[in-house]
Amino acid sequence: MDIKESDWKVFRRLNSVALERYCQRVLEEVKLATACNDSYHDCYLRVYRLIQDRDETMARAFNDLRRSTALMRLVNIINEGLLTDEELKQFSQELQSRIKDETVKPGKCLRERIRLSLRSPIYFVPTPMLIGTVRTAGPLSPARSRIMSSNAC
Repeated sequence: MDIKESDWKVFRRLNSVALERYCQRVLEEVKLATACNDSYHDCYLRVYRLIQDRDETMARAFNDLRRSTALMRLVNIINEGLLTDEELKQFSQELQSRIKDETVKPGKCLRERIRLSLRSPIYFVPTPMLIGTVRTAGPLSPARSRIMSSNAC
């Protein structure tokens, strides 16, 4: 669904701001992942998997930038916590209402707000709109299993 021209202009401007913030976040995560306590190969694999995963997230939020995909991209950007409330107020009331209907809400099921990947070590990235992103190297720990089952939909 296309957005209005005025919202498209705001979105194009804020898109580059959000992209810079996302890249900064990923580079900070890479710095943490390069603290090699294990073998250098394990460290390399952590960085590789982190970049691979973050690249997928980046694609969902920033690739294929068109007016027809702008709402979906904007929702992904908001769900990653990359725009401030002040920046979101720059959009029309109509688009703000549509955004509220599409973004992840704090009361939604925990499973919908946490993405699990069995490919890499644990990373926790808190964001304003989401509890965070958990990455794990294996099966869920007993503590996380209890959390996931107690917050089932």
